[in-house]
Formats: sequence, structure tokens, C-alpha cells
Amino acid sequence: MEVQKMKGNIKRIGLVLLTLLTLSLGTLVVNAETKDSDFVIENGVLKQYKGNDDTVYIPEGVTKIASDAFKNNEIYNDKRTYAFEDDNYILLTDKFCARKIVLSSTVKELESYAIPTRTKELVLNEGLEILDDSALRDSSIKVLKLPSTLKKIGDAFSPYVKKITGNCKEVEVTDKTFISAGDLRVLELAGVKNIPKGLFSECRKITRMSLTGSYAEIKTTDLRKLKKLRAINTSKAIQGNLKEYCKNLKNNKITVSYEMKKFGDFLIENKKLVEYTGNSEIVKIPNGVKVIGEEAFAGEINIKKIVMPNTVRKIEKGAFEVCDMLKSVKFSKKLISIGDEAFCWNTMMEKYNLPKSLKNIGKKAFRKNYSLKTVNVPKKVKTIQFATFENCVNLKKVNMKSVTSIERRAFCGDKKLKKVKLNKKVKVGKKAFLFTKVKGQKTT
Repeated sequence: MEVQKMKGNIKRIGLVLLTLLTLSLGTLVVNAETKDSDFVIENGVLKQYKGNDDTVYIPEGVTKIASDAFKNNEIYNDKRTYAFEDDNYILLTDKFCARKIVLSSTVKELESYAIPTRTKELVLNEGLEILDDSALRDSSIKVLKLPSTLKKIGDAFSPYVKKITGNCKEVEVTDKTFISAGDLRVLELAGVKNIPKGLFSECRKITRMSLTGSYAEIKTTDLRKLKKLRAINTSKAIQGNLKEYCKNLKNNKITVSYEMKKFGDFLIENKKLVEYTGNSEIVKIPNGVKVIGEEAFAGEINIKKIVMPNTVRKIEKGAFEVCDMLKSVKFSKKLISIGDEAFCWNTMMEKYNLPKSLKNIGKKAFRKNYSLKTVNVPKKVKTIQFATFENCVNLKKVNMKSVTSIERRAFCGDKKLKKVKLNKKVKVGKKAFLFTKVKGQKTT
């Protein structure tokens, strides 16, 4: 009887294990099928991506990505979430479909509008040969590295790209290759086969350019439009009068050399950081920088953390405005001044640990920081200027006992603001606390 009972138990345990194994295998099969079904591929051409992954890896065997292959994902699979408050959209999350795309080794061509709007990072494969017109036009890519195998580039780039590098073997460009890259700052390209007249006609913001290859000449007249050009490196064979020509340009002195050069992520002039063209999430500003220049980091959508050396004394207008993903700033301990709009529209920042050395905060400096919750104003700051903290809709607490003057609209629209520590002699401007919970404040 006991033997039969034991056999029955063993049989039941076996059935349970078999069921669990079957379910597990079933799950694996379903997941594999689901993943495969994310891609619609016909004769090696990726026609459509239907998934919602943050990072998309293009499968091996795909030779071409067709126009609008990611179009259906841009709206329906956008995972950014906003709360709507008082006519303001508040960013809550930053995850969305196809933020990063990695090409497989078999991809040879990207057709027009192959890469979608939301893509911030694109890893191009060795083996890619053609970038068609508008291939990257809709993307949000700031920094792009081209593969050595690239043979032809059309009017491919987006208006947001700041830095393009590539050690190509031999690549052909058209007169419109950079026509849409109006924000291009740094161009490092080897293997250039030709330079058509007007190639740089719309690249007015280029500061550094390194071009080597078999091309015959650069039209010196094209350089006149590059008012911000600081350095140009070209093939030795075409030097001719180019060096002398650049010296005679009225806009500035341009360094000319004949070797391929890799420029850094920072352009620094007289201890002033003029420009950043990197692609890092954590940015450490080089030691020795005293001034962070106007709009030096404006619109940088990848940066999450900024670290300043203690040499920094001044931050100029709009230096860090609209840095969507910025969550942390380590300030210089010797910082004296923050310029107008320096940190406005930074929707992810919850707190700024302002240094004790700070004396001046400019107009609209922290305006529309929707996630900002608390503010401690350093003792040396005596004035909160026009709209400095306007529309910081989640700001709840401000300590500013040393402040003697609060200008118009300084905290206007901060609807959760209730706790404010003020100097008894403070002068408060009109509408300084309009649409807040702060009560009993007289205006002058």
C-alpha cells in the first residue's frame, strides 16, 4: 500500500515538473516569436519596426533600412509622460522607443528618413556604404561617427548634429551634404574624394574642421562665410595660398595645418569655455576654465550630470538652458555669477546646491524648472531678479533671509510655494508671488 502511494506521489511530482517545463519552454518560444515579429523584413530590407525597445539592435541579414521604417513608433510608442498643469507640460519620465539604434554588420544603406525623431544615438557599422538624402534628417543625434567603409553621403544630416567624425577610406560628398547641418561645430573627415563649391555654405557655426583626402582644392571664397572658424587642417598637397588667405581674413585668425587632427569635446579660448561638442551623460569641465560661455551647453539632451572645477567664476547667459535630462550640478566653490536664463527649462532638476561664494543670479535663471522643490539662496545674493524662479510649479520651500529685493514675477506661477523665509526689510516687486500660496507680502 505504501509502495503504491509512493509511486503515485512520484507520478504526480513528475507531472507537475513536466507541466512547469512545458510552460517555461512555451514562454521562451512566445518571447522569441514576439521579438522576431518586431521586424518586418523583405528581401533584406527592413520595412518596419513594430517594437518599443529603448535600444534597437538591427538584425543580421538586413542590408537596407527603408524610409519611415520607424514611423509608427514615434507617436504610439513614445514613453515620455507629461503632467499638464497651468498651461505647462511637466516631464515625468525620459524613456521612449528607439532612443539608441545599433546597426548590424550587414547594413549597407540608410534610405531617406530611415532614422526616427527620438533617436539620440546611432552606432553605424563597418560595412555601411551609403547615407541617402535625409537619412538622419529627423533624428536628435548630436555626435556622429562615420565608418571607414562609407562611400557616399547625400544631404543626410539633421539640424541638431554638432560633431561629425570619420576616418573613411574614400568618400564622395555633394554640394548639399551639410546643407541641413546648420548647428555643425566640428568636422573631422578623412578620405574625402571631392569638395564641391558651396559645401559649407550653411555651416556658419563651424569652429574646427579637419579634412584630408584626394580632393584637389578648397574654394577659399567658401571660407569667408565661416565667421567662427578657428582651425582648419587640410591635405598638404593643396596648401598653396590657403594659409596666407586665412591669415588675411578679417573675421579672426585661423590656424592652418596639413595633418589629420582630432579635436577635443571642448573649445576653450582665454580660459573661457566657448563650446561643447561631446556626447557624454556626465560632463567634467576642464580645470582652469574661468567662464562658461553663452549657450555653451544649451540644448544638450544627453547630459545628466555637470561637474565644475573650482576655477569657474562665471556662468554666462543660457549656458545650460534646455538640458532636458540634467539631474545634477556640482558647482565651483568660487562661483560668483550665474547669468540670465542660465538654467531655464531644465525640467528634471530637483535641487541646486548653490555655492556660498555666489553673489549674482540673473533674470529667468531657473525659470520653468518644473521638478525643482527647494531653493537655498546664498547669503551674498541680495536680489532675486525678474522671473528668476517663475513657473517652478513644484517649488515648495525657499530660504532667502539675506535677500533685500525681490523683483517682478520672481516666483510667479509657483503654485505649491508656501514656505518662504524672508528678510524683514525685503522689498517685493509686483506679481512676485502671483499664483502662489505665499500670503501677506506687500509689493512696492
